[in-house]
Amino acid sequence: MLLPRHIILLLLLAGPAGHCAESSPFLPTSLLRLVAPGWAEADATRAVHAAALSRLPAAPHTQPTARLGYHSTFASQPAATKWLQIDLGAVRAFDSVVLVAAEAAEDATPGPGYGFPVRFRIEAADDEHFAEPRLVSDASESDFANPGALPVFLPCPGTAARYLRLTATRLAKRGDRWIFALGEMMVLAGGRDIAIGCPVRTADAYRAIPAWLPENATDGHSALGAPTASPASRSNGWHSGISRVPDAEKWVQVRLPQPVMIDEIRLYAARPADFPVRSGFGFPLRFRVEAAADAAFAHPRVWLDATAQDYLNPGENPVTILGDSQPAGVIRITATRLWERSDDFVFALAELEAWSGGKNVARGAEISFSDETLTPVWQPAALVDGATSRWQIAEWPAWLRALSERREREMQLAAFDRRLAEIERFAQARLIRWALSFLTAAALLASTAFWFARRRRAAAAEQLRQRIAADLHDEIGSQLASIALLSQVAQRRGETSSAGVLAEIQGIARETSEAMRDIVWLVRPSPGSVEELVARLREVARRLLGETAWTLEIDGLPATLPLDVRRHVYLFAREALRNVAGHAAASRVQIELTAAGRHLTLEVIDDGAGFSPDAPACGIGLLSLRQRARDLAGEFQLTTAPGHGTRIGLCIPLRKR
Repeated sequence: MLLPRHIILLLLLAGPAGHCAESSPFLPTSLLRLVAPGWAEADATRAVHAAALSRLPAAPHTQPTARLGYHSTFASQPAATKWLQIDLGAVRAFDSVVLVAAEAAEDATPGPGYGFPVRFRIEAADDEHFAEPRLVSDASESDFANPGALPVFLPCPGTAARYLRLTATRLAKRGDRWIFALGEMMVLAGGRDIAIGCPVRTADAYRAIPAWLPENATDGHSALGAPTASPASRSNGWHSGISRVPDAEKWVQVRLPQPVMIDEIRLYAARPADFPVRSGFGFPLRFRVEAAADAAFAHPRVWLDATAQDYLNPGENPVTILGDSQPAGVIRITATRLWERSDDFVFALAELEAWSGGKNVARGAEISFSDETLTPVWQPAALVDGATSRWQIAEWPAWLRALSERREREMQLAAFDRRLAEIERFAQARLIRWALSFLTAAALLASTAFWFARRRRAAAAEQLRQRIAADLHDEIGSQLASIALLSQVAQRRGETSSAGVLAEIQGIARETSEAMRDIVWLVRPSPGSVEELVARLREVARRLLGETAWTLEIDGLPATLPLDVRRHVYLFAREALRNVAGHAAASRVQIELTAAGRHLTLEVIDDGAGFSPDAPACGIGLLSLRQRARDLAGEFQLTTAPGHGTRIGLCIPLRKR
């Protein structure tokens, strides 16, 4: 028993409750709008957040760094208080505080967002003991969603203080204990992070050199890497000459248009396309940064001396060096121990920035060097083109704010996905209830339809039996009666005059045998292939037309035909050919059996004497042909005239079975 197709579709769409995806509705939108109150509004709001998210910068790939950040000692319960405090060195104004979670996979704890506090607050003060703290940001009243790999941007315009303290009031779980960890705490004033290199105090600390140290919270290194934006960079940066030993000295310097006060310089290590897995390509193991006011570099001042021990490779994090309070016209980076490339040693940088008054004054400046490797992607000018080896360099505040907004939008989208999934589960449950009601009614309707269909099939079978009985009576019965009558005549005439009668009896018996074979073929249980029908048509044409030339053309026929169609087509053709053989005196007969679209057409065309369709005798001869056309809901076609041959056609519809 077949169920209505729309009921089956409804069940498939509804499915088991709770099985829908959270990212997109499993049910059709039109159906959800109909059966799920609140879905349309929630989906429209989600679309607004999704559109806003698409305009934000993509989340950066996690940057490996040896200095992971700050890690507290372990606590036995989550409500323990841990804090981290930064000393800016003097009372300074700032616009925002940015928290970057650590990236570290420990035990079963996932990497992004490692140890980020569940509840916290940020306070500012002018004394290190925080006797009179001022609240900067408060997330201690409810749980704060773990930021993962994206920053938490906390605006606080107009704030000024010397000390900033981040206090964790509910810790993150690690195994059966609780901790507080942080990758970086940034304090932004204009376009600079004024917390870089500032002293850090903590309530306690878990130390693991170099990964976990309090000072790592202000070293400028985090899993975020450098602030970047489209379009892609066209060059790798600057590359020194190649050395066979690591302790060769190589330098590169930037000459500014004029001496200015430098707030800080930023060095970006290279990551060239031909060494894609070598983050921090070419950054020297030991180096110093110097500045001089005079172009001849006669009296340089050392800003950073990292020549005593190997410097940890920064990867794609910028290395920030603070300037002094004197003007600088030339900035020189001298590598005293080179980076190992393969079997040789090099010094390379993707970019050098010098910030003065909120502007990068090194952009497009004059470059000089001890030596170089010059290729299409390694060019001196690329050191000050405003791009890393991969992307353009973005401004810190705007980039961090946009990434923080991405984090918030993603959380909002996740909340709306959960809400939509909940609504959809409700809709599915409602549809299942409706579907069960529909199925009950459909089952009753299907049972009734099945019963009526059986009755119709039984009636059709009875009609077919009646037709076959009529065929047997008309064909076989009349011929057997003729044989019996001729036999009686032969008995009365005697042996000498019965030869002609016996020959006639033999012909009738042969015709009877042929008719019996036709009827047996027509009533076989299987529908029979079209090839069998064509073969029978060829046989009957050969038998009835004798020496008359004839052709049979077929085109587009289906593989099989129903029994009633097969029966009527064959008998129609046989009757038409009998008429041709008996009355047409034709020299050529053409038989065409074709199917086009949903119709089957049989035509018998002769070039014989033709006749007038209005003649009384003709009406009797064509009666059975017209009746067969009516039985198949088809059309009987006749075209003839005396002396112009005859075209007899049958066009019937082919129903889908």
